[in-house]
Amino acid sequence: MVRKLLAHWAVKSKAALLCVLSAGAQTEMKRVVGDNATLPCHHQFWQSNAQSLDIEWLLQKPNLKQKVIITFFAGHVYTNEASLPSLPPSRLSFAGDYLNGDASLLIGDLLLADSGEYHCKVKTGGKYQWSQVNLIVLAASEEQSARLSAHSKPPYSITEP
Repeated sequence: MVRKLLAHWAVKSKAALLCVLSAGAQTEMKRVVGDNATLPCHHQFWQSNAQSLDIEWLLQKPNLKQKVIITFFAGHVYTNEASLPSLPPSRLSFAGDYLNGDASLLIGDLLLADSGEYHCKVKTGGKYQWSQVNLIVLAASEEQSARLSAHSKPPYSITEP
């Protein structure tokens, strides 16, 4: 029954199905203050005309409006670093060959304020691809204690029969 409903829905709304199928996985990434972070975003629109390709990275912080922080549009890269005080110039760029499928975002010299939910949106014509990365920036002391707690084993007790 479910398959029949999905098949019927797919026939009725191919465009909506394409958007759903193009949604990327959600990723959580932990990094330490001062490190660089490369947030992954890959697309399959490299065969398209670069003039119709649109890439946006958006940042969503709790209780704040989502902001576009870098975009590729009409053959040019634009950054909106002025609206993000935690991102001085040159800390934000595309990490890969965004025209050929790698629209990953590079954030240099991380600050605690860089933590947030990052969304990559790639579109060309009527086709879209989305991916999401939750970036958690830790102070060096937090990272060390997180690593220790993740690798510690529970105590064992040995009894003889």
